[in-house]
Amino acid sequence: MNSKPTFIDLFCGCGGFTLGMERAGFRCVAAVDFNAPAVETLRRNLTHIKYVLERDLTQFRPDELAALTGVNSVDVIVGGPPCQGFSTARQVDGANHGERLRHITDAAEELREEFDLMAESGGTPREYGFKVQSHSVLMVTSQVKMRTAKSLMLSFSGSLLETVAMHRDPIILQRNLDAVSKLVSAMKEPVNTNEITKNRFGKKQNWEGHLWEGIPAAEVVDFLRCYQTHQASRRVNGHLLAQFIESLNTDNELVSWTVAFIGAAGGEEFEIANRIKIKMLKRGQNGNHTDRYSIKRLMSPRDESIDLDDAAWQAALEVTRKAWREDPGRMQDRNEPDDPNGPAIRKIRGFGANGVMAHPERGLLLLYLLDPNEAKLPEDTPPVVAFGVSFPGSSSGRKVEYKVTNILWEQEYGSAE
Repeated sequence: MNSKPTFIDLFCGCGGFTLGMERAGFRCVAAVDFNAPAVETLRRNLTHIKYVLERDLTQFRPDELAALTGVNSVDVIVGGPPCQGFSTARQVDGANHGERLRHITDAAEELREEFDLMAESGGTPREYGFKVQSHSVLMVTSQVKMRTAKSLMLSFSGSLLETVAMHRDPIILQRNLDAVSKLVSAMKEPVNTNEITKNRFGKKQNWEGHLWEGIPAAEVVDFLRCYQTHQASRRVNGHLLAQFIESLNTDNELVSWTVAFIGAAGGEEFEIANRIKIKMLKRGQNGNHTDRYSIKRLMSPRDESIDLDDAAWQAALEVTRKAWREDPGRMQDRNEPDDPNGPAIRKIRGFGANGVMAHPERGLLLLYLLDPNEAKLPEDTPPVVAFGVSFPGSSSGRKVEYKVTNILWEQEYGSAE
């Protein structure tokens, strides 16, 4: 067994950091850069590193890297983003190099949050798995297993899933719009309409939109089955999510849903059904994909807390702040958090806290309309329906089967040979 501490190198270039870290006694799990000559140089000089990947980090998500390498955690993240982003003299290529630095901090923060919740719950890395069992493609332990598997068993408990890759085909987009119109028509009158307001201990939070409570799982399941997710959206598969919800319904979990249809101040208004109008969000196309409409992020982080009462919100904030105080690196980086993070919200919703009831029976569906003009879709294209699902933590242990083929794996990552 290799006992060396591990690292990944983002924006690895030709491998200067990689070599230095290895000489310092670390083992490289993966090195990533989108410059082909640099990647080839590293491959030829450090031939023992299995995963030297030519990927654009604005497109390549941390969960995809985990699925590819079969490694659920590392000890160190190394990053050497292009220096042009910090230069006032050399901005000659028009690229936003400084933006790429955000992807290192996003990856680091995601790992920190998951580790904090693991430590808070008294679990071990093996037990917690850094959310491997909560992502739709991460129930794997190695690339070989993924390539040869006929099925994977997945759990989404304690996870947030959101659509960031949508279809461009107007016919499919209209079907998805019909699916959300059907859901809105089936639900009772919203408890909040046009504006949703939460008072958070002296701080008021407002959302444009509508909020429903106590929606039966069957209506959410029907929407997920009618909505056609894009094949590139590997983390979000409507039929798989519907199947998972139904499996937990047998344990009396996820039987009652909060549904929020969230709009954007200043967005163009569109009527869905039953006089329910939504102001469309503006999300520009991320990348030059011709087969899909991709965005960087759908949701605002605070959207996940829209269903929490004051006591649950405060408990989630305390979990978030406790982890922040115990991490000296965070204290140097920024001020104490003012809002709870996603992992803490899902933990409190599912397991409760001192004086706060657990609600594993309650799921959260977040709906959005994206402006097709902002995405530069063809004229007369209907609004793009997107959604997020926040699953509470659960001890049920139930999983659903996900089918995968060797061809699917090789199309995405290439042959292992």
